[in-house]
Amino acid sequence: MRAHQAAKAAVKKVNPDLKVGIPLSLHDIQPVDGEEERARQEWEEEFLHYLPYIREDDFFGLLDYTRTIMGSEGNRPAPKRAELTQMDYEFNPQALGHVIRAVNRGLSNPILITENGIGTDDDPRRIAFIKEALNGVKE
Repeated sequence: MRAHQAAKAAVKKVNPDLKVGIPLSLHDIQPVDGEEERARQEWEEEFLHYLPYIREDDFFGLLDYTRTIMGSEGNRPAPKRAELTQMDYEFNPQALGHVIRAVNRGLSNPILITENGIGTDDDPRRIAFIKEALNGVKE
């Protein structure tokens, strides 16, 4: 993060009007079994600890592909009947909207979706994923 801040300062010195931000890949962390505190700690590790370093950025780049289910034993695997992508992520397009809202609770910077989607050769499933993800963005 110190390198990010130094690079941002160097860019702004050359061109103060150039927009500078940083992208992070974040999961939608969902607690089960009453593990809200464990999920909160995971979100702290995944995102919140970056806030002091990125609050003065011009934007935040969000990469999101799926969710993480947080149980009493830590990260749980996807449910047994869950559809998985080629990357073994759970097909969960709703995660994008959830993560946008979670990021927005801690950061007022504009959020740019820099990556989202699924690894698949099945174009109808890709289209369904994108449509559902966009519904979450609209919310």
